[in-house]
Amino acid sequence: MTLTLKKLLLLLLFPIISIAQSDKNACRTLLQINKLIQENHYKPKPIDDSLSVYVFDTFLKEIDPENRIFTEIEIKQLKKHQLNIDNFIVEKNCSFIEELYNSYNKAITRYKTSIESIRNEPFILSSSEFIEFSSKKFPHAKDEKELKHLLKKRLLFNVLRDISEVSTNKDSIIANFDAISKSSKERIFELYLCKFSALEISDDDFNTKFYNVFCSYFDPHTMYLSKSDKSSFLSGVSADNLSFGLNISMNEKEEIIVDEVV
Repeated sequence: MTLTLKKLLLLLLFPIISIAQSDKNACRTLLQINKLIQENHYKPKPIDDSLSVYVFDTFLKEIDPENRIFTEIEIKQLKKHQLNIDNFIVEKNCSFIEELYNSYNKAITRYKTSIESIRNEPFILSSSEFIEFSSKKFPHAKDEKELKHLLKKRLLFNVLRDISEVSTNKDSIIANFDAISKSSKERIFELYLCKFSALEISDDDFNTKFYNVFCSYFDPHTMYLSKSDKSSFLSGVSADNLSFGLNISMNEKEEIIVDEVV
């Protein structure tokens, strides 16, 4: 696809955005996106099981990239849609998106509840268990009990690591262990609860993520722009552009860091 055509597809998506923002109908928006792609893409792919599998698997990776939100049981329940998204589009039935959103909300609410529950339970700073590291992500927890257990292990590891990084003087840490451990525990739990806030998204933002995964099936340069994304895009190609802000992310310690000052 040429650069000219990429820009053309981006611009062609704008009429869809206006409709999507006015009636909040996720199915209507998705069907219009598909119609636009089928009519204007250089070489649109067919709407079949390949699309369904790609969209389902890619979207789950998008909303649960480390397999820490959903359980294996929940994934099995959601997999009933894995080969049916193409059929839903043909039948103009998009209720599965709402089901995905409800499942996601339930999962992240459980995430917050589990952290608060662990925080109020006895939190012994020692364990005979071990923790594994891998460059590949681990499978989903089998059930809610295992999910909470794994979360508690991660919290314990991060608290202990935070304590160890307070000072290079081991004797100083030992002498002030109670105060240091209490401070570290509070800090780590607050960081994890802060992560929950980042996971909590509106249905509009959730739908936008899904639309973009759907678009990416056809090629990596076809995308859906929300109303705010459209404004940002237009300001980016405008001759006048005045802005100020911060781009932030979370590091491996679950801390919020400033990546860039805009």
